[in-house]
Amino acid sequence: MARSTKAGKSKAGVSKRPPNSRATITFDYVKSNYFRVATVDGIVGGLTPNGGIHMAVWSQRLPYPRQVVHEVSEVGLLGIEVERTKRPTDVIREIEIGLVFSPEMARAMVRWLERQILEEAATHGGSDDAAVEETEDEDGERDNELGENADS
Repeated sequence: MARSTKAGKSKAGVSKRPPNSRATITFDYVKSNYFRVATVDGIVGGLTPNGGIHMAVWSQRLPYPRQVVHEVSEVGLLGIEVERTKRPTDVIREIEIGLVFSPEMARAMVRWLERQILEEAATHGGSDDAAVEETEDEDGERDNELGENADS
């Protein structure tokens, strides 16, 4: 059992309560050292062998050039671009992070997302232009891929 502190809270963060009142607990949200904000243009994933759900999120962008060559002036200043080597692809889908969670957490995420969608629709009119496409991974297994402007 947690001991109480001078502030009236136990070491576990649960407030001591006066008679006939509800117990409370305080959660502090602290960013980890790996926290970052990532744009999500799409997701891909499926079930894990132990019944969990794996979801990888990706962002989409045009490829950077592989190499750019500029002239250099006689005094060493950067001049005009004279050559550009492109990458042999049209679009880069950069997988930002993979998430693994339980079916219960997935249901909670769906409920949370639905509330956010309803709030956004009530505030801004909302739109639903994302499409789901079935894809096969390297092992020939089917994955659901969701992304804005995905081919149906």
